[in-house]
Amino acid sequence: MKKTILVTAFIFLSLFFWKCDLAQDDFLLKGKISNLDRATVVLKPVYNEIYYLTKTQTDSTELIDGKFQFQLQNFEIPQPYYLEIDGIPTDKFILETSKLSLTIDSLYPRVKPEIKGLSHNLHMDSLLCNQNTRLVNHWFNKSSDSIKSLGLDNLDFESAMMRLRENMTKKSNRQLLHFVQNHPDSYYAFWELVSVLYWNDYFPEYEQIFNGFSLKIKKSYAATMFEKKLLEAKNRRVGSLFPVVSVKDSLSQEMKIDFKNKKPNRYTLIDFWFSGCQPCIAQFPEYTTLYKTYHSSGFEIISISTDQDEYVDLWKSMIRKHHLRWPNYIDHNFDATTRMNITKYPTNFLIDSTAKIIAKDLSLRELKTMLESNIIRN
Repeated sequence: MKKTILVTAFIFLSLFFWKCDLAQDDFLLKGKISNLDRATVVLKPVYNEIYYLTKTQTDSTELIDGKFQFQLQNFEIPQPYYLEIDGIPTDKFILETSKLSLTIDSLYPRVKPEIKGLSHNLHMDSLLCNQNTRLVNHWFNKSSDSIKSLGLDNLDFESAMMRLRENMTKKSNRQLLHFVQNHPDSYYAFWELVSVLYWNDYFPEYEQIFNGFSLKIKKSYAATMFEKKLLEAKNRRVGSLFPVVSVKDSLSQEMKIDFKNKKPNRYTLIDFWFSGCQPCIAQFPEYTTLYKTYHSSGFEIISISTDQDEYVDLWKSMIRKHHLRWPNYIDHNFDATTRMNITKYPTNFLIDSTAKIIAKDLSLRELKTMLESNIIRN
């Protein structure tokens, strides 16, 4: 029987400017968890730590007799975090330097904490943004069900779902832009923009959304880091050159994929995957067919796996099992995935003979059509 743990955590954020052990720019985050005496509690930033002015914002402590506390440095702006309680993550929430109470009625993965004590504006922004997200998700689920009811074959279904995801991103961007135009001081909306950049490709709308924020937000450290990441995303969009990345081969030898020193084939598909990704593996039969058909005419595939050391043997067995005869590498230090901002799998890039990215996330049908139209088989 699933154990239900009733958790009530009361978080007190206090700034001390007089006789106490805390530095002037520190505050305490205190909590109490009912019906749970001991556990490891970890406070983690939701997004890349470069957005957080203090680099030690990931912290852990022990729950003893149902109580825990963190000593943290003050925030420049409200920041999103989540808790892990004995490895069970909560949903994200915003912390700001005020007295807050956080309540979790039942502990399960991604539980949404109820927080009281947020400033009125931050609370209302979170409600409105979450409402917009629910509306977009409802539209996506309804559209997805319609596509599933059509009984399409695998290739057509994959293409239809990819177009639907693209339309969902555009719809979300429009809603966020409209929200920021009406709420330029919304910290919650700023972190939503950070999120969509993390999960998606570069879109010109992101610059327009960012420019809609107030100077107070745009001058913050987090916003400065966002502009840097936005520029990086812009530089790796379709039309840019594929960068030099470090990988390991099947013999664990480090090497670089560098198209400046080695001219690529007429067309090269660079596919990011890992051995536990079923959608990735499902593409291999069609990739194999296309490779056999077009390789001698100038088509190459390079597969880069994100499997780490403990999964290397599984990675090698998957290569043998699916007869992947093109070059296969491991992104052992996440150099490639970091440079290319890979956040979902499978992800692919199609480059031409100059190493210019000419397409991204091609469906199997789109790839097949492109090769049929542009390559004359030998």
